Amino acid sequence: MANEISTINTYLMTGTGTPLAYTSLVAIKDYPDLGGDVDEIEVTDLTDLRRRYIAGIKNNDKMEFTCNYNYSDYNTLVGTTGLQHIRVAFGYSNSKYGTDGYFDFDGFINVRVTGKGVNEAREMIVSVIVNSDITAGQAS
Repeated sequence: MANEISTINTYLMTGTGTPLAYTSLVAIKDYPDLGGDVDEIEVTDLTDLRRRYIAGIKNNDKMEFTCNYNYSDYNTLVGTTGLQHIRVAFGYSNSKYGTDGYFDFDGFINVRVTGKGVNEAREMIVSVIVNSDITAGQAS
């Protein structure tokens, strides 16, 4: 297969201004599902032989990104307040992020340091409470 794409060059970014200019927020070790499921609303009545559902609203779960702990990055993230424009960008080429696609959304950022034990790397979790639709695009 020739269309497989590695997770190398995946970036968590934030954008400001109009048009949005994105910069790297912090280097990430993993990323969550980028999208949410539609809630199911049960409409079964007593004449039905099986349960019936209709589509409800889309539910965007909180997104969590694991990062290596760095005091400077941690302090920057703690100081990030208010609604942020977020981009998860796949691929980097010719000075462009998102050459393999990107996902944009608005959200509120929180950071916490994770518990650890003997002989482990210090890590932190950047969580984002999603506050908009998630839109996809590709840098050209």
